[in-house]
Amino acid sequence: MVSFSKLKDFTKNLINYDFENKYNFLFLSLLFGLSIGQYPFFEENHVNLIRALLNSDYNKLSNDWLAQQTDHVPIFTFISTYLIKFFSLKSLNVLHILLSIVYALSIFLLCKKIIFENLSGKLTILWFLLLYIIFKEKSFVNGVAGQYLLNPAYQASTFGIFLISSWAFFIYKKEYFSIIFAILAAAIHPTYLLQAFFLISGFLFYFLFKKRYKFFFKISISSLILVSPIVFYIFTNFILYDPIINFEAQKIQSELRIPHHAHVNSWFSSKDFQTLAVILIALSIGFKKHRFFIPLMIVFFMSLFLSIYQFYTSSNFLGLLYPWRSSVYIVPVCSMIIFSKILTVIYFKYLISYVKINKLLNLISIILITVVSLAGLKKTVNSTKNKNLNFPIASEISQFKNEIKRILIPVDLEHIRLNTGIPIFIDWKSIPFKSDETLEWYDRIKLTNSFFNSKKLDKQNEFLQKINKKDYISHVLIRDYENEHILDECNLIFKNYGYLFYEIKDCLNSQN
Repeated sequence: MVSFSKLKDFTKNLINYDFENKYNFLFLSLLFGLSIGQYPFFEENHVNLIRALLNSDYNKLSNDWLAQQTDHVPIFTFISTYLIKFFSLKSLNVLHILLSIVYALSIFLLCKKIIFENLSGKLTILWFLLLYIIFKEKSFVNGVAGQYLLNPAYQASTFGIFLISSWAFFIYKKEYFSIIFAILAAAIHPTYLLQAFFLISGFLFYFLFKKRYKFFFKISISSLILVSPIVFYIFTNFILYDPIINFEAQKIQSELRIPHHAHVNSWFSSKDFQTLAVILIALSIGFKKHRFFIPLMIVFFMSLFLSIYQFYTSSNFLGLLYPWRSSVYIVPVCSMIIFSKILTVIYFKYLISYVKINKLLNLISIILITVVSLAGLKKTVNSTKNKNLNFPIASEISQFKNEIKRILIPVDLEHIRLNTGIPIFIDWKSIPFKSDETLEWYDRIKLTNSFFNSKKLDKQNEFLQKINKKDYISHVLIRDYENEHILDECNLIFKNYGYLFYEIKDCLNSQN
């Protein structure tokens, strides 16, 4: 047994350990990345992986209607495809951890330069504990309109982390790296194109303020050259020169599918004043740090102006550009700037005079951080083992995968497609972004809802025949509480988990 004296000596050595190594932030960033605790595949917005999964295990998805539509995140698809091909699906978990590390590193280095550059490693552990706390609490790191930068799901929007990296590079006077990373974020997820424009505009205003006109033109031209392939791809693949189709598609996207993201009057509430307050306080703290203050001021006022304009005009086009999405990266930065300032005040007022208390706080912090990180790592590891644990109905359907060509499902069961690897007719969660494809998506949604909601057998049959004209349906999943439906004539594969699963290829004259 360990004697009390040895335990006392061990505790004393821990308290006296030098926690102020200036490279602690690298290790702590790794722990932060592990702490995220990733979702099992396939939850949240993993549907963006559909094109990357067209391998031997998911080859049937090549026949899925969504997989055949225009890819709005081709670089994300390319990255994910080759990681899965040469390694495995688990490699995406590793990439997500790396992105989380970049997130923590970028915010830390930015705060270090702005607030506590001369304190070296003295506040590092306490700073990371604060980051852990506010990340888990969410309200000080998430943006407005229900949008966020980093969460436990690997998705294209996570690469918006590079916008924070861009800002950090700019503050450390690595201007060319800053524009590369800003445009890289937009290249991987084009909805960040407007936010990259805001941020680079902030950089350019800084050069104008400093009267560095030559550098202003160099950065402007470099940015235009780098962004031109993204703009070219968008114009050649997504722009239709039919105003009626565009108008209807934008209306479907912003008013029906995602009003909570695309319309200010749908998402704005009193809690968003907290976001405004955080940004304004951060502006006041960083007023003298022009490389921080000017880009933040430009991004904030551009976003605010266009958000107000969208509120009064209800423009669907502008709403789908998400001018307020800049909040997803400036809010966590501004929050940590404020907490960093508070931390330095506490340090100079109390901790600097009480060395042992300071070391004890560091010890407690590192223990808490380690516990949270290990819990997050365990969650991630378990998520890779327990496929379909949260979706037993998907596991049940997967047993008949070889006999199934395409499933008609209720539109709110978005987890079925990826968790079975079987094509579906349509779901509500996953929508293409090209205008004519959006109209087709909505037509499929209406047909599906009409079939499931119809109470008359002849109408059910009529809608099913229309669905089959678009895509051949071999099986239908229906909720068990539907008392009367035409599928009673068909082969019932199973009845479980509150659902009925039918094979319909030999009944109802359903073949094309």
